[in-house]
Amino acid sequence: MDLDRIVLKKVSEHADVLKNVTKNLFVNVNAKSLKSEGYIESLSEVKNHLKRNRINLIMELTEHATSGKCGGGKIFE
Repeated sequence: MDLDRIVLKKVSEHADVLKNVTKNLFVNVNAKSLKSEGYIESLSEVKNHLKRNRINLIMELTEHATSGKCGGGKIFE
């Protein structure tokens, strides 16, 4: 999902500001994004960047994933 990538990009760009505000950053992600190799690569890079800035990245699945609107259990197959 493009929005999920944009959020990761913005989080990474503003890590220097975020580290002064919080130690734990919660980011919603669409479960479908987790099936994208490109998203996973971006996520890994951003996670490492945040770790260097001493920020914990906590991913939350959008409600669509838990309500079955994204294909239920097939999301992670």
